[in-house]
Amino acid sequence: MSRMDRDTASVAEQKGSRTPRSVFGHCPAHWLLRQLGDRWSVPVLSALSLGPKRFSQLREDLQPISPKMLDSTLKKLIRIGFVKRCGTHSQIYYELTALGLSSRPAVRKLLSWPLRQNVMLYIRESMDHKA
Repeated sequence: MSRMDRDTASVAEQKGSRTPRSVFGHCPAHWLLRQLGDRWSVPVLSALSLGPKRFSQLREDLQPISPKMLDSTLKKLIRIGFVKRCGTHSQIYYELTALGLSSRPAVRKLLSWPLRQNVMLYIRESMDHKA
């Protein structure tokens, strides 16, 4: 049973029924957005898309992230299969897995979308002020 199925089954058990709480209970996109929708997951994936990095390098790249939050985010990304921890005890680094590497185009689009929308909002506001 996949993690998504276990989460959905858990919600159904809590409600005392076999149906999920929401229509999107089995939707992979909904599951993915729940996993990556926090403040730091996408920036961590973006930083690792440039290549393997040590914990301290990630902290520098992602300031003002706290060590505790970075550790928690990395553990979650490892658990869902986007990141792997490599190296020996003294030389630990993190890198994207094949799944994480395959997400790079989507992450790039996700990061660029707000920039495109801000341009469109700016153009729309400029046109409204001229009218």
